[in-house]
Amino acid sequence: MYDCEYCCRSFNRNTSLTRHQSTAKYCLDIQKAAKQTTYTCGYCKKQLSLGTKNSKHLQTCTVYDQRIEYKAVALQNEDIHRQLKVKDEQIRELQRQIQELAMLAINHRTPVQNRNNIVLNNLEPLTDEKLETLAIDHLTIDDLKRGVEGLIEIFSSNYPVRGSVVCTDKSRKKLCFREEDGTVIDDPGGAKLSQKFFSAIKPRYSELINQEYTNITERVQDIVKRNRAVEENVVELMQEATALQNFKSECDIAAEGGANELRNDFVTRLVQTLN
Repeated sequence: MYDCEYCCRSFNRNTSLTRHQSTAKYCLDIQKAAKQTTYTCGYCKKQLSLGTKNSKHLQTCTVYDQRIEYKAVALQNEDIHRQLKVKDEQIRELQRQIQELAMLAINHRTPVQNRNNIVLNNLEPLTDEKLETLAIDHLTIDDLKRGVEGLIEIFSSNYPVRGSVVCTDKSRKKLCFREEDGTVIDDPGGAKLSQKFFSAIKPRYSELINQEYTNITERVQDIVKRNRAVEENVVELMQEATALQNFKSECDIAAEGGANELRNDFVTRLVQTLN
């Protein structure tokens, strides 16, 4: 369709529109009046005839389009600023809450120490007799073959460890326990507790390891007599026997109060069990 810009009449063909604008008297009158009077677009300041529809001009007015776009951007920015303001208020509120919680933590430091004192005062004595009984009743050669892991498991599973030992400083591996006479032992590094534990169970672990070593030696001798050393892997059996003897030597050092890797591993695992 072709619209006449003066009288707004529509035509199917451009030739009809051209003929109309050249011959139609009422349209010519409008054209004449339009030529005599103009108006200025409020956006682009372009001079337009009164016969030109304002809405039609705005469809092609670039300044009008830009203002519409600027307005949309301005509204979007306004919304963003509003959201940021809300976020700022939320952040300030969270900071206030964090500060309050920090003050609460500071004010409650003393009660934490008091709780530690309460625990220490209620510790059951860690006696040699109880540890010896623990070893006799529960320690097996399979536990010893597992090394420190096996010892910690029988200690924590069959003895009220949490009621007898407390870790007051995990980073320093600081342990506390009560002697039979009621004395509370402060033990940074766990050296005293380790010596007490290993010296108490020494008779039992020595008995078990020596017996197993004897059993392995007899098996090896029997295998050699039967010429089955390769088939029945005598080397592996001897390695097992040697490992048990080495483990016994390390336990003996800890029982005498000496420092070694076994003692360090024992204390580390015990601290993990208590925390």
